[in-house]
Amino acid sequence: MHTQRRVLQGALLLAMLAQATTHADIYQWEYIDPSDPSQGVQASTTVAPGGAGLVPAKGLNTLNNDLTQAYLPGYDLTGSHFSKSTLVDADFHESNLTNVFFDNSDLTNANLRDANLRQAIFYNTSLIGADLTGANIRGAYFTLSNDLTNEQVYSTASHQAGDLSSIIIYQLWLTEINLEGQNLTNAYFAGARLTDANLAKANLTGANFYYAKFIGADLTGANLTNSETTSATFSNAKLVEANLTNANFYGVKMEGADLTNAVLTNANFRQARLTGSNFAGADIRGVDFYNSTGLTAENIYSTVNYQAGDLSNINLGFADMPGADFSNLDLTNTNFAAAKLTNANLSNTTLVNAALHAYLTGADLSGANILGADLSAATGFTSTQLHSTASYQAGNLTGVGLGLLDLTNWDFARLNLTNASFESATLTGTNFANAVVRGTNFSSTTSSGFTADQLYSTYSYQAGDIPDINLRDNDLSAWNFAGQDLPRANLSEAILTGTNLTGTNLTNADLSYANFTDTILEDAIIEGASFNWATWRGFTAGQLYSTASYRSGNLTGIKLVKNDLTGWNFAGQNLSNADFEDATLTNADLTNAEIRGSNFYNSIGLTAAQLHSTASYQSQDLSDVRFSRFDLSGSNLSEQNLSNAQMFICDLSNTNLTGADLTDAYFRSNLDGANLADAVITNASFGGSTNFTAEQFYSTYNYQTAIAQDFRTAAGAIFCYAATVGA
Repeated sequence: MHTQRRVLQGALLLAMLAQATTHADIYQWEYIDPSDPSQGVQASTTVAPGGAGLVPAKGLNTLNNDLTQAYLPGYDLTGSHFSKSTLVDADFHESNLTNVFFDNSDLTNANLRDANLRQAIFYNTSLIGADLTGANIRGAYFTLSNDLTNEQVYSTASHQAGDLSSIIIYQLWLTEINLEGQNLTNAYFAGARLTDANLAKANLTGANFYYAKFIGADLTGANLTNSETTSATFSNAKLVEANLTNANFYGVKMEGADLTNAVLTNANFRQARLTGSNFAGADIRGVDFYNSTGLTAENIYSTVNYQAGDLSNINLGFADMPGADFSNLDLTNTNFAAAKLTNANLSNTTLVNAALHAYLTGADLSGANILGADLSAATGFTSTQLHSTASYQAGNLTGVGLGLLDLTNWDFARLNLTNASFESATLTGTNFANAVVRGTNFSSTTSSGFTADQLYSTYSYQAGDIPDINLRDNDLSAWNFAGQDLPRANLSEAILTGTNLTGTNLTNADLSYANFTDTILEDAIIEGASFNWATWRGFTAGQLYSTASYRSGNLTGIKLVKNDLTGWNFAGQNLSNADFEDATLTNADLTNAEIRGSNFYNSIGLTAAQLHSTASYQSQDLSDVRFSRFDLSGSNLSEQNLSNAQMFICDLSNTNLTGADLTDAYFRSNLDGANLADAVITNASFGGSTNFTAEQFYSTYNYQTAIAQDFRTAAGAIFCYAATVGA
């Protein structure tokens, strides 16, 4: 301790001595020999106009001051403010000006030779005649400083070393500047005018050129990986062999740009103007040309990818390419949405998962593999074109999208239509005999011709196996699904009046918003099924009670959101992971029910007595339950497992939580008088809780254990974010 005190006293003495010898004024400079200015300058005895009382040191603040001809060489002025100051003829040579503010200042003819200007701010700063020779300007911020010249940039040590990384040149005019080979990683040139600039072989990785103008600029061999060039202008720019991987060229003007042999992998050219651009030998893997203008089929033909037969994963949405020849190409995942492909040649192509909701009048699709392709709403698409595809001829249209099309009398007999989509299609007279329709989407089709008989004719229906089928928003009145296997089926918003679901497997099916008038659910399996908003559309307790799941006491994962369940009997049911959000549970019987993981957010009418009657409460395992606006005041939750439980805006006043496991639990509730003695609160959150006191915190198992172990907790970190912790 005595040694530390002596060291501190010594440091204070040195600081006092240093302060005593520091100049309290800033002086102007004078020539050493006025007859021979080449000998340099020195401090004069004349105080600068605003220099009285100023100590040149870190953090100097001279806002709106006059320091004309100030002599400040070799000083460490890091973080100083010279904002709005007159610094005409000031001498800063060899000074450290890192993070210094020169905004709105006048540095006309200032000497900044060999100065460190990293992160210095030159906003609206006059730099006429300023000497930047040998200065370090990496990361410096130049904006509205229109006096900055190319020659000044060239004279800097940064330019000469080829490292201008992170420099900010915002809205400046640097026409014809030579930045060839420079390291400009993470540079910021937003709004700058770089017309006819030389950026050949420059490293522009991560640079920002938002709205910049590169008209006629030379970027041959430049690296623009991950650069941001939204709405920039590259008209007639030279980007030969440039690397544009992952670059964002959204909305750029690139008319006449030369991209010969450029690498454009995964670049974004959405809404770009590309008229007259040259893509010869360019690599366009994964490029997004969506809604760009001026892109021609000839541009695509000239790319290395087309010549290699692989245009997969490219976005050509809204492309105007009538008569284009894409034959024999791999077009997997290619997007032709709204593209004009009239009379295009797509023969023998691989169009797996391609987006083909395009203009296809007269297009040749013979021999094409269209598995997973989306032809929904395609214009001019005919049954003849479909029949000519290799997929149709092989009897396999798995995942094909044919929604919104008029498929009247089309023939899909004996085809594999697994996961295919006919959403909102016209299906009058369409033949589905012996077709496989597992996971097939027939939503919104009964209003345009789809009938029960068509479904009954399918191979899947006859085999009783139609999992994942989508029949949303259909009139299925009196349809017969008895004994069918319909797990994960979508019957939401369907009219199920008189529909027969006897013995149907509806595990995890969605029947939300469906009309259940006279629906037969006898012996149906409904674990995990969604009946959200169902009671408002005819769903009754009797229908629920008639199911096989209810009779076996297994309603695991059932979803009954926004239903009126007043007086319903859930006694003895396994309701783990069930969802009762916004449901009315007044007088519902939960005796001996299993409710672990269930959601009771905003449930109406739920009481503490109902909770206490559950099997989960009695076995002290309420893990993962979720409650909100629930009155549990005075309840006994001691020794309960409430790990991962959520109590949002609940009343837990005077609740007994002694010894409870609250690991990862979330409490944003009233904890007035709650007893948390020996409760485990590892990773628990009490943020936003009211009336939570220090005494309650001190009483927990974690706090007590931490004291016993000299504040090194055995159970891990305690995250206790209380909004109001009392003293």
